[in-house]
Amino acid sequence: MNEALEENIINAYNVEKYAEISLLMLFLKHQDLELRKLSAKLVLESKEHEENMKNILRKMGLFKHLKNRVDYGYSRETLNNMDFKEILIQMVKNEILAMNNYLELLIKVNRKEIEKYFEDPDKEFYSVLEEMVFEELDHAKRILNFIKKIRKDLN
Repeated sequence: MNEALEENIINAYNVEKYAEISLLMLFLKHQDLELRKLSAKLVLESKEHEENMKNILRKMGLFKHLKNRVDYGYSRETLNNMDFKEILIQMVKNEILAMNNYLELLIKVNRKEIEKYFEDPDKEFYSVLEEMVFEELDHAKRILNFIKKIRKDLN
């Protein structure tokens, strides 16, 4: 298997986990009901993306990498020390980074390489990634809309 492809897919999975963790941090740290609802909804959607990436990793024989999770260094103490603004910025960055990873895979992956692992690459790989690109963009947009609503309170 192409090493760069393997690395890109594993990286996309890890970034999705990172985005999910920052959303959970926001959910745990803040009492604002609207923000908690938004972050809970986004966590559930991120879980879906994680499952999609797990399926892709399984089909490509990269399942062993699911056990080697990256240590993101988050603890209760880290969470308590993070500024609300920092968390919001990090959330938007994570969503955009995840979107970028999926977009890069869509554009750069060699179709012949993918056909080795999927019976129907269009359905099982490309359309899954395409949908996640749009969903990550939507996540970033929803977070930005929330920031716009509370901008006065941020200062």
